[in-house]
Amino acid sequence: MAPPVSRRDNLRSRHFRGFDDGDSRDPDRAERWAAYDIRMRTYARLFDADLGPGGWDAINASHWAYIEAGLDRHRGESVRFLLTYGAGHKGPFLRELRKRDDIVLLNVAPFLDRLAAP
Repeated sequence: MAPPVSRRDNLRSRHFRGFDDGDSRDPDRAERWAAYDIRMRTYARLFDADLGPGGWDAINASHWAYIEAGLDRHRGESVRFLLTYGAGHKGPFLRELRKRDDIVLLNVAPFLDRLAAP
């Protein structure tokens, strides 16, 4: 019989793959992102209907529309984009970005490291 699966391992196996854009080198960080995403999805499920356009899913859809328009405007130009939004938006944006076949997701850490180098 297989050993019981801990809550932590269960969380990691169910949600870890959604956050492999650099966090995969740090499983604890990836787990925190996954847990954060679960909280935001729960918030949306519980409150979006009452909040209407101010609900979590509506806000993400609005932000994503601007991001997508920018990506579409520069399709095929081999340019880089840096998206800076609050941590809660990471999950929804990554899910949308991964649907596109015209971009490559990069971890920002190496670029920031180069800026900090003497």
